[in-house]
Amino acid sequence: MYIRTFFTMICLVLTGCQSAKVIEQNSAPNTQVVHSISELQSVKMTLPSTKSVKITPQSQILDNSTINSPVAVFEFPSNRGELNITITSQIEDSVFYPSAIIVDKSGKVIERYQGDNFKYLKPRLAKGNRISANINFFPPMNEDTLYLVVYTNEDEQNKTTTVINPARLFAEAHGNYLPQVKDIPVPHAKVGVISVEIDGARANLLQSTNTMTSSAPAASQKASTERAKQYYYAQIKQAVNSDDIPRALQLLDEAKAKNISGAQDVFVNAINNK
Repeated sequence: MYIRTFFTMICLVLTGCQSAKVIEQNSAPNTQVVHSISELQSVKMTLPSTKSVKITPQSQILDNSTINSPVAVFEFPSNRGELNITITSQIEDSVFYPSAIIVDKSGKVIERYQGDNFKYLKPRLAKGNRISANINFFPPMNEDTLYLVVYTNEDEQNKTTTVINPARLFAEAHGNYLPQVKDIPVPHAKVGVISVEIDGARANLLQSTNTMTSSAPAASQKASTERAKQYYYAQIKQAVNSDDIPRALQLLDEAKAKNISGAQDVFVNAINNK
């Protein structure tokens, strides 16, 4: 309680804290534990938006072959091209150390984020100590809606995350001498607050690189083109490996129309390596 109170005071002094509505996804009585992602409650998101879910002892629990954890579930549109997703777990007296998957309506896992994807961030402006991941995500073709499921791994429960000592933070903020104090270990737990921010990418990668405005910086255009290339390469390989040749050909045609170089070679190599 001391850690949370001290950081709250610093936040108020330095910037003034702002709070958003926090949602709880509690299961109905006798159905707290579910075994299928389709049975989970989800909070619907638009673009752009930010939503927060409080995970408590009453929260819904997913128990399947890979996850046994309380979960926060977010539904988001996936037909707008590349997305930027930020997942944040707030650190208070404990922290819900997150992992995450993105799944389709059938529960098929599209992407998985664990371990190195999440980093500790010190308090900044109105944001306190937190564990966070920033993700650039390319949705698969022909999907209108996807789901982000945030959970914690069982092996995280005996671990801690070290956060900056409040006295050191205060000294850094005011340019004072840094006191000789130890930073603070915060235990991991199965409760916490998960926030998800989702927005469209800065550059629409589904447009032809030839239609980008001349005012866009050359470096930004180059980075966007490279991300689009990696996206089509990966999707073509995935389609071929799944024996979905019609989809692979559709992706190949799209890549050619958008002047993505090398897509033909990726397709041919994927076929030859089957």
